[in-house]
Amino acid sequence: MDVFRMKCFICVAESQSMSEAARKMLITRPAMTAQMNALESEMGATLLLRDKKGTRLTPAGKQVFETFKKVVAQLDDLGAEVRRIDLRRQSRLRIGFHGPAEWMNLGRLLAKFREDYPQVEMEISQLPWNVLASCVEDGTLDAAFIELSDAEDLSALSVRPLYKEALCAAMRKDNPLAQKASITPDQLFQSELFLPNSAVGPRYFRDLVMHFRSVGVNIHETGIGNISEATLMLASAGYGIAIMPRSFKQNLTDVTFVDIESGIKSVNMGLVWRTDSKNAALEPFRSLCESWEWNKEKEKTNGETSSSSEGI
Repeated sequence: MDVFRMKCFICVAESQSMSEAARKMLITRPAMTAQMNALESEMGATLLLRDKKGTRLTPAGKQVFETFKKVVAQLDDLGAEVRRIDLRRQSRLRIGFHGPAEWMNLGRLLAKFREDYPQVEMEISQLPWNVLASCVEDGTLDAAFIELSDAEDLSALSVRPLYKEALCAAMRKDNPLAQKASITPDQLFQSELFLPNSAVGPRYFRDLVMHFRSVGVNIHETGIGNISEATLMLASAGYGIAIMPRSFKQNLTDVTFVDIESGIKSVNMGLVWRTDSKNAALEPFRSLCESWEWNKEKEKTNGETSSSSEGI
């Protein structure tokens, strides 16, 4: 019995529509009809009644529906168990990210993954923005957290959006703007800003450079600024104001983070991996990332930074 055909039948029975079931199963309506005809022929019984009101189950169809649901659920459980067993063979996962070590409380996610899959070794690489996607593409990394515009032209990669966020400005605490709760781009007029050099920064920041220049802001592009720690060091030394995602906020002695409120497009963060990856540890890691409450982690990060900064 073909499992895909079984899933098609379950979908038809639940939606009571051949067209809707075809859409959900990502096939055409004629292909769905062919699947149902083949199933009825294989079973030697009429399972579906089709008329203007839709598609309904016959008594035989109801029995097949209940049985198929149990069988498919058992097969899914079996597949998950087999993959867990296989993790003992494929026991290393290489993940890349950019930002401070405390970024998005990533350690909490890794701790949860370790709790569920203690046999999987984890290798974490903190890398510049611009190399993460290419490291996944060439197999150096199994997956990476990136700004998704960097994966637009890489057909070998699969993408899972995780969250969107706005920007903040990192500046010395003696900067007049540091006393504000938030600022807009026009308030940065004639300020000295620095962003990653367009040759090494992500696409998002290249668009950002053009936006700030259009409102009269001086931009210094710096290759060293492609590392978040180096960027914050330059801000601390008074070389200018650094623009970065709000989740990059930290508790620093000489630097204040001020939110930027404007119509600038959000940073679109997500996870990327090679579509043809054979690493069995990757699937449960992706599933955990998809179910993780990233926005709440972002709120925790920002809230902890704000409360800590007030005491400095």
